Amino acid sequence: MKGTSSNATHWTMTARCRGCTSWQDSEDKLAVLNGTGTTEFAWARGTNAVQNPTNNQSSFNVHQSTEKWIHDLNAARSANFNSWVASNLLVPVATTTIQSTTSSATSRPTSTTLTTVVAPTNTAKSAIPASCAGAGNPSFSSVLASGWKATKVVGGLTNPRTMVFDTAGNMLVVQNGKGISIHSIGADGCITSTSMLVSLNSLNHGIVFSADGKTLYASSMTQVYAWPYTASSKTVGTRTTVITGMFSGGSHLTRTLLIAPQQPNLLIVSHGSNANLDMASANPSTGRAIIKVFDLSAVPSSGYNYAASGYVMGYGQRNSVGMTFDGNNQ
Repeated sequence: MKGTSSNATHWTMTARCRGCTSWQDSEDKLAVLNGTGTTEFAWARGTNAVQNPTNNQSSFNVHQSTEKWIHDLNAARSANFNSWVASNLLVPVATTTIQSTTSSATSRPTSTTLTTVVAPTNTAKSAIPASCAGAGNPSFSSVLASGWKATKVVGGLTNPRTMVFDTAGNMLVVQNGKGISIHSIGADGCITSTSMLVSLNSLNHGIVFSADGKTLYASSMTQVYAWPYTASSKTVGTRTTVITGMFSGGSHLTRTLLIAPQQPNLLIVSHGSNANLDMASANPSTGRAIIKVFDLSAVPSSGYNYAASGYVMGYGQRNSVGMTFDGNNQ
């Protein structure tokens, strides 16, 4: 809107936000802005440009700096809000009824692409296709080692973070801020169908199957959930909570999940630090910058508390996003 500008030292933004005064927080509870009093706001800054400035769902890196402030929304209320908005629009639009008198700015990840990289094999499946219809062109070029081939198989995802495959060969993808999508794969390696399996905007990174493929685990910033899963029908049952009490906020929000192949009852959960320099996490009791192990055969009815429960596999890890086992199951 009119009034948005920047100079060498300041940004000024004038914006109207509709339907953004309430949202689901990281604990899956409804959070609502107090429009008649003071409330906390935040800003985030990245050194790289927003991927698509014309798209309000475009992603940007907020790792450089963030800050919070308290704003008195009641003092900003105006009985002439609708006429003020109409006179400040950059492009005239038809008159609409404004439901909210508060203003805020949010950013969600934009559509991204997911690429699978596989080595040629002599299995019964078809060769890796040169392209997949509807997937579009890759956003970035790649250079592969001799004997390897990469084909973009799906696009239009919202910040995909991690993928796993069920016992029927379907691909499940965690889309940060959206949930878990499921993709059926044809004999040629291309996607034949796509649908949302779990719509839960607090999910952001971790996903893993139980050893028998009948339970699906996924993580938010603060919790780890479990769903009964049926690969043949591509459906989930009622969600339960396995772990709670992980740190809410900070710089490193992902919680990677892994199940030990030789001990299928053990769930490994990594938790990053809350800042690049998280001095308190030198004490493992904080439950940050740490990797912990939990016994899935004895989950309490209310779930494990991450900081207070579990076995410490190692601590002092700033942000262990990727974990795997070697050939010796180590």
